[in-house]
Amino acid sequence: MDLTAIGFIIAVVGITLQLSDAFPEHRETRKVIVFMSIGLFLGILASAALGAKYNVTGNIDRRFALLFALAGLGALFGLIAVVVTEEERRIAAGAVAFCFGGAFLATGLFVAAGSADPHYSYSTDEVLMLANAAEQAGQYEIAIDRLEELDRRLTSADASERLQKRVQKIRDLQAGDPARP
Repeated sequence: MDLTAIGFIIAVVGITLQLSDAFPEHRETRKVIVFMSIGLFLGILASAALGAKYNVTGNIDRRFALLFALAGLGALFGLIAVVVTEEERRIAAGAVAFCFGGAFLATGLFVAAGSADPHYSYSTDEVLMLANAAEQAGQYEIAIDRLEELDRRLTSADASERLQKRVQKIRDLQAGDPARP
């Protein structure tokens, strides 16, 4: 069963509960859940229609984890806001605004700190592709830098040894290249 079918089932169940007026004491809460389920279904349907593919490869760094946590907190606070009373919602809104302000400040600091070294924003596969492209273009220094960066990231001794052999091969090419001064 794919994601579109699951989203459709959730939306149909939500609409059925709303139309049958099941649990009349929770009418407002049910209304919000129905709107959320319809939004979920329409979002899944739109991404399927556009042919969106979600492929997370490479390294999951601290920025990705932090943004994922912020999105989860936002969803959690949204669901909590649905079930609390109006007075509690006002009190909680101030606390949530303060927490999100602090979280976004922390996110900005983490992103700024991670931006100091732009190479680490690339996955290991992307760094290897950059090294290959630089080597093919005759930019041996850049290729060596990328391969050494990749070597610093890897923990496998076998992979490190293969990278060092490749770096040496590129250095030999660089030394014998007539176009280099």
